[in-house]
Amino acid sequence: MRKRLTCLITALAILFLPSGWAKEYWSASHEVRCKSHLQSCQLLQTVMMGSFAQFDPEDVVQRRVFSSVLSKLCQITESDLEHLENEFQEDDATVREYYYVALANCLWADMTFDRSKANQLNAAQRTILLFLDPSDQTDAEAQKKAIREGMTQEVLGRIANMLGVSEDFIVWLIGLEENK
Repeated sequence: MRKRLTCLITALAILFLPSGWAKEYWSASHEVRCKSHLQSCQLLQTVMMGSFAQFDPEDVVQRRVFSSVLSKLCQITESDLEHLENEFQEDDATVREYYYVALANCLWADMTFDRSKANQLNAAQRTILLFLDPSDQTDAEAQKKAIREGMTQEVLGRIANMLGVSEDFIVWLIGLEENK
């Protein structure tokens, strides 16, 4: 059952490969394989192929697929990232960047999956949604700046815990590294 689910997710992810993807992403003809038969490695390979590089919140099918992949992406560990880097001779910065982009898009999809619950987002989700999709806010840049300036380690930890993601991902998404 797990193997079928992984194959289904991989197949659906390949369907959503963006047509204008960056040259750095792996070719769509890449054979998804792992000598150790790790599902996390196979999922990260689809990430490296650009399968989750772009998200259209109006695309209902894509929203459903990306939302369903979020829990698997959240289970990716540092050792999973290192395994992929070693297996395919990729550098950490590239793998991590593509992984974070995929995680951000899947998180966005998950938050908008059920439009009827959009008004029921918790504080962490509303905060992060501002960084994922600032288009609804006329003063988005001012709000994002205020959030960055007021961010503490405690708040960062609470947001990460509430969303089930790493603090490093939240730092990347909010852009805290850029502002230090």
